[in-house]
Amino acid sequence: MLVVWPARAGLRDAINRAVATADAMQKATLQAGYRLSGGLCPGVARIAPDTERPAEGWELAGPFYLARWMMNLSAHRGRVLLTEVGANQLRSRCGLLGRIPIQGNRTINVYELRS
Repeated sequence: MLVVWPARAGLRDAINRAVATADAMQKATLQAGYRLSGGLCPGVARIAPDTERPAEGWELAGPFYLARWMMNLSAHRGRVLLTEVGANQLRSRCGLLGRIPIQGNRTINVYELRS
């Protein structure tokens, strides 16, 4: 599932809403006997002002692929992962998981959301 929060009130607000949702989903999945697999990754999605929906034919690109990759990485841990941009918005609730390679010689820091 891909969920997008508009950042009209700022990135910190959008990240906090996404984390609150991830917390609620984690509790619900644990109660059902499952573990949540999730990744939070700030990015840009263009939406039409009249419909507030993405344009027809849109596709996942850029950071959304990273969020999906992070979701797969988190599956064995049962915790939500964040990029450094997201973790910077709520530093006290995150711990550095590690540095991972992406596209060629580039790397990023990945953080884990603490319960």
